[in-house]
Amino acid sequence: MPRDTSGEKYLILKEMGETIDMTFGRVHVDTGKVDWLHRPHNVSDGVGAFTDLLNGDGNQISDQPLMKPGAVPSLWQRLLLLRQHLKNMRPCSYDWKFYRPSRGVGTSLAWTLFDRDATKALLDYARANKVSLNAVLLQTLNEVCCDTLLRSPPEETVWTIPLNLRGGVSSGNTSSNVTASISLRLPPSPGARFIDERIKTIYQQGVHWGAWLLSNLTAIVGKRGFRFLAERAKPVWIGVFSNLGSWPMPGYSHPIDDNLAYMGAPPVTALLPVTCCSMTWNQRMILTVQLHSSISDDVADTEEVMRQWTRKLSQLAGLKAAELCYGLKSWQELSRESEQF
Repeated sequence: MPRDTSGEKYLILKEMGETIDMTFGRVHVDTGKVDWLHRPHNVSDGVGAFTDLLNGDGNQISDQPLMKPGAVPSLWQRLLLLRQHLKNMRPCSYDWKFYRPSRGVGTSLAWTLFDRDATKALLDYARANKVSLNAVLLQTLNEVCCDTLLRSPPEETVWTIPLNLRGGVSSGNTSSNVTASISLRLPPSPGARFIDERIKTIYQQGVHWGAWLLSNLTAIVGKRGFRFLAERAKPVWIGVFSNLGSWPMPGYSHPIDDNLAYMGAPPVTALLPVTCCSMTWNQRMILTVQLHSSISDDVADTEEVMRQWTRKLSQLAGLKAAELCYGLKSWQELSRESEQF
């Protein structure tokens, strides 16, 4: 099997005391019961892990989300794009309401299930405003995190956004790490249109190819070199916003169990203390939120971020937030109940 240099960094972070597992939930819609699962991030990225989970549940997923086709820049061009990527990663500090230096687990995971009508309403709202749903989700999430988790408004916030590079990068393994994360720097109170245009600009510039070089840094500086840099890294990001896409792909004809929905959550770390994910299966979207133990010692904080995020989205799309399906799970419960796949 080809070496997954993009995944090697996660093993180093684990050695440093961080959790590197992605969390997934298989939701039984009729009862609300959730089967919890996890996959180490050094083995797969989110798209790869979700593909394995779906196929393990009897689906026949052969098509995965692909990036828009385009020429891969030369090595020299990628080095220049890496310079821009590093510029976007300059340090940024946050005035957290609660903070203690720590590594390790999160406090809890909160989620909200949007049924088909609610999912469609959010998509319709985004289309009517000529922006992506991602921009709407991130605009409201950013506002909630600033209001709920910070004591004072920041001069800017920085979110890391994983981009799936399948279609531009070939790993020889559908499950491996084929993701590069861009850094999106936002001014105070950005609108969805600003966010949408900023993401498009970064993508059009090809900065993700510079990010891909950095993602595979262990191939250049080795594992010891990466750890040396990781131990000296300064705070940059308020958190992660990941969208694993809308599944299955168009043209999928295999029977689907209509009683199942799925959620996912990236690992939460001291440098990425807030992790959020959007995932849609069979036209039902689930949002998740996790907080790291360095910025929260109360599961109620995670629940509050999720509730406020959902409330803002519901107001925009004309939904009744109280009618949506919520859930909250402490990290201790997840550790006991989750099975590795």
